[in-house]
Amino acid sequence: MSLPELVQQLAAARQDADLAANALRMEQEQFAEDHADLFNRVEGARKGVADIEGAIRETALAHYAVDGNKKPSPGVGIRVSTKLDYTPANALAWAKEHSIALSLDKRAFEKIAKVDTPEFVTVTEEPQATIARELTSR
Repeated sequence: MSLPELVQQLAAARQDADLAANALRMEQEQFAEDHADLFNRVEGARKGVADIEGAIRETALAHYAVDGNKKPSPGVGIRVSTKLDYTPANALAWAKEHSIALSLDKRAFEKIAKVDTPEFVTVTEEPQATIARELTSR
């Protein structure tokens, strides 16, 4: 097949693709219009779920701050992760001084810093509220 023939085929294929995409877009717009109430209901329900989950997390973290209980309610838990805060330049200088993690393998440095924390690293714990996927109503 010649190049001009291939170009014509491509033009026709692109036109067909555009027509199909336009037809689909029109159908989707009509579907969205026909089912606007359902889309609004789903959006409202999702927002309601997100709001309640946020309130649960906030309340669980507040309780954890007071009593340290990591399981404040069935299906709700507190996970505490260790966070290291440091500048890469200081970490690399420390690595050179100790002849380890010289390319600043961040994963290796943080693993070491969790066990033997250099003075330029700030270690903080960040509690996170977790909610079980399956909840039973009581």
